[in-house]
Amino acid sequence: MKITYRALKLAGACSKQLNEFKQRFGESVDVTEEACVAVSQEFNWDWAARNLLSQPAWKVYDDAKAYARKAYNDATAPARKAYNAATATAQKAYNDATSHAWKEYYGGRRTGKAYNDAKAYAWKAYDITTASAWKTYKDAEAPARKAYNDAKATAFARAFNSQK
Repeated sequence: MKITYRALKLAGACSKQLNEFKQRFGESVDVTEEACVAVSQEFNWDWAARNLLSQPAWKVYDDAKAYARKAYNDATAPARKAYNAATATAQKAYNDATSHAWKEYYGGRRTGKAYNDAKAYAWKAYDITTASAWKTYKDAEAPARKAYNDAKATAFARAFNSQK
């Protein structure tokens, strides 16, 4: 079965995704697992499932996605745990600073600008402190994210082609 540019437009696809589709495929594409996996990182498979699949086909997609999401969560759990441990002190400092600033503002002892300045300063300190931990997490998470998107693309192709 094919997906057409026209069908995507009628379904309400955003201009960015429509342009990406047109650039890659022209007016239509045969929906195969291989074709979907080749662009698994480029398209929003959840949107496609919600807007292009029948209810029974969507259920097939959603079930496969749940299994893939569990695999993703299992694969990223150690990296997420390490990230949370590495950033706990910075998170506490941010929470303490913004909580104190909020109490000062709410109590009338600080202006909205002073509150926003304190919050911005705390956020900047948090970002600087956690940047390397975030990069480490994203590097560890990337293969799992790719596998998750590949699985969703495969599930979409199977579900789409199961429709009559």
